[in-house]
Amino acid sequence: MLVHECASLGAVWVCGSALAGFVDPNDVFTVELSFGDTAWSTANNPMSVTNFFLNDQGQWVVEGQWQTANWASDWAFQIDQGSASARGGGLLETGFVVSSFNFTNTTGMDTAFTLNITANVTALSQPTVMTGSLSGSLGSGNPLVETAELGVPTGGFLYEALADGMVVRSLVDDSFSASTNLTTAFGSFGFADEVGPAVASTLGINHNFTLTDGDNVNFVGSFIVEEIPAPGGVALFGVAGLALARRRR
Repeated sequence: MLVHECASLGAVWVCGSALAGFVDPNDVFTVELSFGDTAWSTANNPMSVTNFFLNDQGQWVVEGQWQTANWASDWAFQIDQGSASARGGGLLETGFVVSSFNFTNTTGMDTAFTLNITANVTALSQPTVMTGSLSGSLGSGNPLVETAELGVPTGGFLYEALADGMVVRSLVDDSFSASTNLTTAFGSFGFADEVGPAVASTLGINHNFTLTDGDNVNFVGSFIVEEIPAPGGVALFGVAGLALARRRR
């Protein structure tokens, strides 16, 4: 059982476990928000991270919240920086980001935003497969009186999966819209086991969206990249498995 600890050193929270020691959250992830000429990030606001620890599977669990005159948000996500498994005669890695963002627009106008989470991960070598998903909900800040509207900026996508800062897959283009006087769910959208990229150091998820003033949206997204055995490795793995099965008879 891991022992989780967090401590504040000046303006920076460093957290970890009895096994991992203390770790600066900035070395693991960054959350960024931008709209118009305004940009915000956890790197510049470390006290927005309210919980940060390794779980028993060796994955980072993160919670945070922040509020300004223009927006309010809270979030929770899980990051696997690289879990190794022995398959096909070698050690293969998996990295992933699973995130949930609650966000409220208080700018005083309908506004376009970009939310991003970037996670530092172990290098992943091709061949890889990638899987991702998006779902969520939209809520009116003044139920039954005003209609909440969620959209996608022209040319944008509600979900973008990133590897090393480059978009490698997207979901939900600018033809999408949702509206409600109460709350409504949207999704689920996704892709599974598609040919994936090599990854040098980071995985990420972007949400690009427009939201009416005073209203709120929740995004639940995931992006997973997993190394797979090269064709030769697959064959060897199959032969080894067959041989093992024969010895067990």
